[in-house]
Amino acid sequence: MSTRKDSSFAQGMFVTLWPKVDHCHNYVETLLAAQKTLQQTVDQLIADLNEAEKAKGSSLIGYADRLRNFPTRVEQIQKRLEKIDERLSLMKKLRESNVPTVPTFPCQEVGDSRGPIVSIRF
Repeated sequence: MSTRKDSSFAQGMFVTLWPKVDHCHNYVETLLAAQKTLQQTVDQLIADLNEAEKAKGSSLIGYADRLRNFPTRVEQIQKRLEKIDERLSLMKKLRESNVPTVPTFPCQEVGDSRGPIVSIRF
């Protein structure tokens, strides 16, 4: 009976949290698209600054250096977003494939009389 309650609780939590997970997944996808557009804009600005630097001299060197470092920061953020997106996609895949959320396993020790081991997966 305890396993049934645990299973119901896990399924209830999953159903309760799923709209937020789906919302976060959509938000991450939007952020990834915005990140790509931002990267293109930064690349264009760097190219424009390099041309302006050649034309005007050294007044824009500091700004150009900061812009050169910006793509590295963008890449780091993009990697984090991709990891989040992978996790959310995995959760979505698990939900769509109807994988049981509460598998049970037989007892490991011969003398163990406590019953099955319960593990909750999301």
